[in-house]
Amino acid sequence: MRLSTPAQQVGSKSRLAGIRLAVLTLRLRETWQRLFGDDDAALIALAVIVTVSDRLLRAEVDPELQSLDRPMPLDQLSTCNISSIANATGLNRETARRKVQQLVKTGLLVKKGGGVSLAPGFTQQTLAWEVVQAQLDEVRRAVNDLIRAGAIKIEP
Repeated sequence: MRLSTPAQQVGSKSRLAGIRLAVLTLRLRETWQRLFGDDDAALIALAVIVTVSDRLLRAEVDPELQSLDRPMPLDQLSTCNISSIANATGLNRETARRKVQQLVKTGLLVKKGGGVSLAPGFTQQTLAWEVVQAQLDEVRRAVNDLIRAGAIKIEP
Protein backbone atom coordinates (compact mmCIF):
# COMPACT_ATOMS: atom_id res chain seq x y z
CA MET A 1 0.00 0.00 0.00
CA ARG A 2 1.19 3.48 -0.78
CA LEU A 3 -0.26 6.95 -0.59
CA SER A 4 -0.36 9.34 -3.54
CA THR A 5 -1.41 12.93 -4.11
CA PRO A 6 -2.85 13.06 -7.63
CA ALA A 7 -2.50 16.65 -8.87
CA GLN A 8 -6.03 16.87 -10.29
CA GLN A 9 -7.65 15.59 -7.09
CA VAL A 10 -5.45 17.73 -4.85
CA GLY A 11 -6.18 20.80 -6.98
CA SER A 12 -9.93 20.35 -6.63
CA LYS A 13 -9.56 19.89 -2.86
CA SER A 14 -6.73 22.38 -2.31
CA ARG A 15 -8.65 24.66 0.05
CA LEU A 16 -9.65 21.78 2.34
CA ALA A 17 -6.14 20.31 2.14
CA GLY A 18 -4.55 23.68 2.94
CA ILE A 19 -6.79 24.23 5.97
CA ARG A 20 -6.15 20.71 7.25
CA LEU A 21 -2.39 21.16 6.84
CA ALA A 22 -2.55 24.51 8.66
CA VAL A 23 -4.36 22.81 11.55
CA LEU A 24 -1.76 20.04 11.59
CA THR A 25 1.10 22.55 11.58
CA LEU A 26 -0.31 24.47 14.54
CA ARG A 27 -1.00 21.31 16.54
CA LEU A 28 2.50 19.97 15.90
CA ARG A 29 3.93 23.36 16.88
CA GLU A 30 2.00 23.25 20.15
CA THR A 31 3.38 19.81 21.00
CA TRP A 32 6.96 20.91 20.25
CA GLN A 33 6.43 23.90 22.55
CA ARG A 34 5.18 21.55 25.27
CA LEU A 35 8.39 19.53 24.98
CA PHE A 36 10.89 22.35 24.61
CA GLY A 37 9.24 25.26 26.42
CA ASP A 38 8.64 27.95 23.80
CA ASP A 39 8.84 28.69 20.08
CA ASP A 40 12.49 29.75 20.03
CA ALA A 41 13.63 26.79 22.10
CA ALA A 42 11.58 24.41 19.95
CA LEU A 43 12.93 25.88 16.72
CA ILE A 44 16.53 25.58 17.87
CA ALA A 45 16.10 22.13 19.42
CA LEU A 46 14.47 20.84 16.24
CA ALA A 47 17.33 22.27 14.19
CA VAL A 48 19.81 20.45 16.44
CA ILE A 49 17.85 17.19 16.25
CA VAL A 50 17.57 17.29 12.47
CA THR A 51 21.18 18.32 11.96
CA VAL A 52 22.66 15.59 14.17
CA SER A 53 20.30 12.76 13.30
CA ASP A 54 18.88 13.29 9.80
CA ARG A 55 21.22 10.69 8.33
CA LEU A 56 19.57 8.03 10.53
CA LEU A 57 16.56 8.23 8.22
CA ARG A 58 18.75 7.03 5.36
CA ALA A 59 20.63 4.31 7.24
CA GLU A 60 20.02 0.94 8.77
CA VAL A 61 19.49 1.72 12.46
CA ASP A 62 20.06 -0.98 15.07
CA PRO A 63 16.58 -2.09 16.28
CA GLU A 64 17.59 -1.39 19.90
CA LEU A 65 18.31 2.25 18.98
CA GLN A 66 15.07 2.89 17.09
CA SER A 67 13.23 3.78 20.29
CA LEU A 68 13.62 6.94 22.35
CA ASP A 69 14.03 4.66 25.37
CA ARG A 70 17.72 4.28 24.58
CA PRO A 71 20.22 7.09 24.17
CA MET A 72 21.79 7.27 20.73
CA PRO A 73 25.58 6.76 20.82
CA LEU A 74 27.21 10.04 19.87
CA ASP A 75 29.43 8.34 17.29
CA GLN A 76 26.30 7.60 15.24
CA LEU A 77 25.25 11.24 15.14
CA SER A 78 26.53 14.13 13.06
CA THR A 79 27.78 17.34 14.59
CA CYS A 80 25.84 20.56 14.92
CA ASN A 81 27.24 24.05 15.35
CA ILE A 82 25.89 27.58 15.61
CA SER A 83 26.19 28.14 11.86
CA SER A 84 24.11 25.05 11.06
CA ILE A 85 21.50 26.14 13.62
CA ALA A 86 21.39 29.62 12.09
CA ASN A 87 21.02 28.16 8.59
CA ALA A 88 18.29 25.73 9.62
CA THR A 89 16.26 28.27 11.60
CA GLY A 90 16.76 31.42 9.54
CA LEU A 91 18.13 33.21 12.60
CA ASN A 92 21.22 35.30 12.14
CA ARG A 93 24.35 33.74 13.58
CA GLU A 94 24.60 36.06 16.59
CA THR A 95 20.96 35.54 17.58
CA ALA A 96 21.38 31.77 17.22
CA ARG A 97 24.54 31.89 19.37
CA ARG A 98 22.82 33.93 22.08
CA LYS A 99 19.73 31.70 22.14
CA VAL A 100 21.85 28.54 22.23
CA GLN A 101 23.75 29.98 25.22
CA GLN A 102 20.42 30.54 26.98
CA LEU A 103 19.33 26.95 26.26
CA VAL A 104 22.65 25.62 27.54
CA LYS A 105 22.05 27.55 30.78
CA THR A 106 18.57 26.03 31.12
CA GLY A 107 19.99 22.54 30.56
CA LEU A 108 18.14 21.76 27.32
CA LEU A 109 21.33 21.81 25.23
CA VAL A 110 24.96 21.00 25.93
CA LYS A 111 28.06 22.28 24.17
CA LYS A 112 31.04 20.02 23.59
CA GLY A 113 33.95 21.46 21.69
CA GLY A 114 32.43 23.37 18.81
CA GLY A 115 29.28 21.23 18.75
CA VAL A 116 25.83 21.47 20.25
CA SER A 117 23.48 18.62 21.18
CA LEU A 118 20.44 17.90 23.29
CA ALA A 119 21.26 17.29 26.92
CA PRO A 120 21.97 13.62 27.71
CA GLY A 121 18.82 11.79 28.75
CA PHE A 122 16.47 14.38 27.25
CA THR A 123 14.88 11.98 24.78
CA GLN A 124 14.42 9.36 27.49
CA GLN A 125 12.02 11.60 29.40
CA THR A 126 8.40 10.44 29.45
CA LEU A 127 7.33 13.77 27.96
CA ALA A 128 9.40 13.12 24.81
CA TRP A 129 7.50 9.89 24.11
CA GLU A 130 4.17 11.56 24.95
CA VAL A 131 4.89 14.31 22.43
CA VAL A 132 5.85 11.83 19.70
CA GLN A 133 2.65 9.86 20.39
CA ALA A 134 0.53 13.03 20.31
CA GLN A 135 2.14 14.05 17.03
CA LEU A 136 1.61 10.65 15.45
CA ASP A 137 -2.05 10.89 16.47
CA GLU A 138 -2.29 14.32 14.82
CA VAL A 139 -0.63 13.09 11.63
CA ARG A 140 -2.95 10.06 11.53
CA ARG A 141 -6.01 12.31 11.95
CA ALA A 142 -4.77 14.66 9.24
CA VAL A 143 -4.03 11.87 6.77
CA ASN A 144 -7.41 10.26 7.42
CA ASP A 145 -9.13 13.63 6.86
CA LEU A 146 -7.14 14.20 3.65
CA ILE A 147 -8.05 10.71 2.39
CA ARG A 148 -11.74 11.36 3.13
CA ALA A 149 -11.48 14.74 1.35
CA GLY A 150 -9.88 13.06 -1.66
CA ALA A 151 -6.59 14.97 -1.50
CA ILE A 152 -4.68 11.77 -0.71
CA LYS A 153 -5.37 8.48 -2.43
CA ILE A 154 -4.50 5.00 -1.18
CA GLU A 155 -2.96 2.84 -3.91
CA PRO A 156 -2.28 -0.89 -3.69
